[in-house]
Amino acid sequence: MAIPTVEQAIEEAAFHLGDSKKRRFTIPDLQFAVGLAWRELIDEMTLCQDAAVELQALYVLAAGTLTLTPATAGISNFGQLLRLEERPQGSTNVSFFPVQYTETISLPWSPTHRVIYYTWRSQTFGFPPATGPVELRITYLHSGENPTTGPLGIDNCLTVVGKLAAAYAGPPKGLSGIPKQMRDEVYKDPNHMQTLIQPHMREQQERRVQPAAYAVGSNRRRPRGFYPNFGP
Repeated sequence: MAIPTVEQAIEEAAFHLGDSKKRRFTIPDLQFAVGLAWRELIDEMTLCQDAAVELQALYVLAAGTLTLTPATAGISNFGQLLRLEERPQGSTNVSFFPVQYTETISLPWSPTHRVIYYTWRSQTFGFPPATGPVELRITYLHSGENPTTGPLGIDNCLTVVGKLAAAYAGPPKGLSGIPKQMRDEVYKDPNHMQTLIQPHMREQQERRVQPAAYAVGSNRRRPRGFYPNFGP
């Protein structure tokens, strides 16, 4: 297994559309379709609580820092927060402690070596000041922002993304039969989506106890395929 690239997915989609030389379907057309297909895959994996779409970042919050905006702090693809934890910087032999959400931080605040609480407004974390640098461990869901080049980030997803991309690219060019066939193969027979997700679910039966969090008002779909649980 390997993590495919956008470029490989474009070639895969062109092959399924019968246009390997990309004369009818241009690279920009296929690139856009790959992006749509990749977002559909991320949505499907998120609905199935697949840990493969969980990301984790470590960030050192300087002493006295009151805010952190992931989008400007180098924390990429930040979607729904799952967990926020902390420990003093450099304390590699100390466990991370949960940071608790609160609507407001009461003032005046007596600083300690921990931040203890966080707020979340306008895509920015807010913290009470700490007396020293704090190492944050941020666990979150992938935002679904589709890559335009390079690795897709999901192991062994080439078949699913390539066929879904073909399904997206076909209708604007007047095709209907091939896109329907591609979706049937992804979600029904042989059900490539199930083949991709099942091993992750089997592994998570042994270790996952906390369901993934979802944003209020989410419009994510139900899973299209049947992805049974495994275990005793």
